[in-house]
Amino acid sequence: MLSKFNNKKHRRLTALLLCVALMLGSVTSVSADISAADSETEVQNYAEEPTTEAVSYGAPEAQTEVREGTPVAEETEAPAADTQQTEAHTEATTEAHTETAAETQAAETTAEQQVQKEASEETKVSEKVQLTQDMKNAEGKTICKVIADLPEGAFNADASEITMEVKAVSSEDEEAVVKLIKNALTENTSLGDFVMYHVSFKVNGQDAEPQKAVSVTFKDTELDVQDVKNATVFYYNPANSDAGNKDAELVPIIQRDELIKDLQKEEQEIPDNFDEIYDTSEITLTDKGAADEIQMDTWKDRIYGCYVTETQEPETEIAEAETGAANEIALFAANSSVSLTERYGKMVASYSGSLNSSKYKYVWYRKVNSNDYIVQTPTQYKDENTGADLGQDISTDGTELYIALNGGALGYNGNTSVSYYVKVFKATDVNSDGTPKTGANALVTSQSVSVTSYYELQNGSFEKPKIIRNWSQIKNDSYKKNDGVWQTTGSDGKIEVINTDYYMDPSYRWNGKASAADGKQFVELNCQADGSLYQDVLTTPGETLNYQLAHRARGLEKSLKSEEDTMYVVIMPTQTAIEEKVTTQSQVQDVIAKQKNYPGAMVVKYTDNDQAWTTHQGSYTVTASGQYSTRFFFVAGDTASKDNTVGNFLDDVKFTRSKLTPVEDTSNVTVEKSIVGLEYVTAFNLAQTLTFKIGSKTVKGSDMKWTWSNDGNTLTGST
Repeated sequence: MLSKFNNKKHRRLTALLLCVALMLGSVTSVSADISAADSETEVQNYAEEPTTEAVSYGAPEAQTEVREGTPVAEETEAPAADTQQTEAHTEATTEAHTETAAETQAAETTAEQQVQKEASEETKVSEKVQLTQDMKNAEGKTICKVIADLPEGAFNADASEITMEVKAVSSEDEEAVVKLIKNALTENTSLGDFVMYHVSFKVNGQDAEPQKAVSVTFKDTELDVQDVKNATVFYYNPANSDAGNKDAELVPIIQRDELIKDLQKEEQEIPDNFDEIYDTSEITLTDKGAADEIQMDTWKDRIYGCYVTETQEPETEIAEAETGAANEIALFAANSSVSLTERYGKMVASYSGSLNSSKYKYVWYRKVNSNDYIVQTPTQYKDENTGADLGQDISTDGTELYIALNGGALGYNGNTSVSYYVKVFKATDVNSDGTPKTGANALVTSQSVSVTSYYELQNGSFEKPKIIRNWSQIKNDSYKKNDGVWQTTGSDGKIEVINTDYYMDPSYRWNGKASAADGKQFVELNCQADGSLYQDVLTTPGETLNYQLAHRARGLEKSLKSEEDTMYVVIMPTQTAIEEKVTTQSQVQDVIAKQKNYPGAMVVKYTDNDQAWTTHQGSYTVTASGQYSTRFFFVAGDTASKDNTVGNFLDDVKFTRSKLTPVEDTSNVTVEKSIVGLEYVTAFNLAQTLTFKIGSKTVKGSDMKWTWSNDGNTLTGST
């Protein structure tokens, strides 16, 4: 484009030079007619006139003054006759020059106008604009709104000249697309809901393709997605299209969050111009799991869409037989059902049918990672650290399975995905160990349900999601989608993350070199409002868990002057937190103020300064009956700033069954005492009177946890 514009300038310069040459030629022809007697005067006159003409070309006003004043003629002292002749020559020359200058100026104006016109045509770019089109069904009801957000420069045209055309996909094309989707499905998956439209753009009614990616959104499709991981956004390249493909192909448009995760796994930084480099898609769901918006980056005149895959449920194992027993099973199956839900750390089964509870039994099946489903038999467990009896992993009536106790929690023993389903058998078809008898057929089978909760705390160092600047405030939904796990009770619904790899924002008034307690990132509990970060962990009543956190105040001054912030650790049953609606900061504060009103809740207060990170450790025993999920909050308290948007840095959080590494300059000491040969009541009363001296600290027997052995002869206490 630049070289072409330069050629236009060259052509303009050539025309100008030709005009000047013609002008000079005219001057020469006039000079040739002047007599020898006049030659000295004429030479003087015409020696000045080219200079005058050159000036007049650039400034027409000066040329006019020369014609009116004729100062050159006044300066000559030739005789009157010669003067008349000279004036005649001068007038003729001036007239010739005037005509030539006018022609030159006209030629230049025409050339310049042409240059401007061509340059204008070349540099015309569209403005940023939004185009919309409603898609309607046969009844005239709008079933989808298609929105195209065109960036500036998407087309070489005025925005008013651009239109979008969205058409329903022909039955032939839909059949071809569906065939490609089904060919791409993995084992045990099937095609669920889908939506697709043919999207194209026109400039002045003619087909045109954008020069920049255009963001196209399908809104209010009511596509049943439930989980964006099961959805694929795509465009369709027909066979032998301009993409160069021989066969028809379906091209996925990767979801934005998924691409970021992939780049982070490869330890690649997310560039500032990420959205300019990559073509991505994004799906937003309603609270019912339907697609509210399906956004995608588009370039070509193509069919665009989104499809959902579904996991095929285990087939009901009811063989077709001619026996009366088989017919009875089929009759039960046709008139009964069993549901399965994950609730507060438990899988809960519920049978609906004609049999009373004594006539049927549940049999549980579990799948871990890519392994096959395996039948689960009720098993008794003890705490590995304390020896406390934790009970069975399946309830006596079979309706509940306790996920953590059963080993089905995510993160436990390498678990990355775990799912369950349950079958209902006639009671007489189940063995005493809880397995079905050989050849027995189930009355009904539930759908499979995937586990969503973890065995231990996740992302305690706040390294996910990785941010690419010093600080960022991330909304709850986005934080969770990017494997952050944590959520906040703050009214702003945002989590503030700080990355010490970048220059520390002066507003933090950080004293000394910026550093996280662990890794590169940490968080501030007070974002745009005071808040609490919380997370759930699968637990079992009777077990003891250990926690750790690093806390630091955010001072008002960047100095050695110590300033303090206060925070709280609140741990309680997840079920209590949800049923009592402990979801806002004021409700969490109510737990701190009225702990006794919340059974199973523990509250610990920590106050630290802004000079360094301070690490705290503690333990929590799951005491509440039925507490198979525990929620812990890290709560913002009073701050040095007196501003609820400023204060309380948090990092290096752990919540685990394992023993923690002691804080620097401290040690962990375990005290264990056994009382042998006494009756339980006598041994227990004696235990309450014991004391142990460890350095400067005294441990009382009444503060220890005591367990009566199965042999009925030993009472063991530990702390």
